[in-house]
Amino acid sequence: MKKPSFYVTWNSVTKQIYTQDEIQLIAENALNTAIFSIQEQLGQTDGGVAGIYFSGDKEHLIMEILRDYIATEIMFEE
Repeated sequence: MKKPSFYVTWNSVTKQIYTQDEIQLIAENALNTAIFSIQEQLGQTDGGVAGIYFSGDKEHLIMEILRDYIATEIMFEE
């Protein structure tokens, strides 16, 4: 995965700053990894069902949840 675009330092604490594109990429990777894990455990070698199932509203909702979770993790980084 690509490193964050830049860092910010405040009160001697350096924090990684992620762009919206980087957060989107992390969310996409998380969803793809989860889907692949399910397919692998079921012995499924074709991704056609996942492509249909996770299109439209379902994909949008899951991606929104993942992006919110990622933003929360970033906010609480130490």
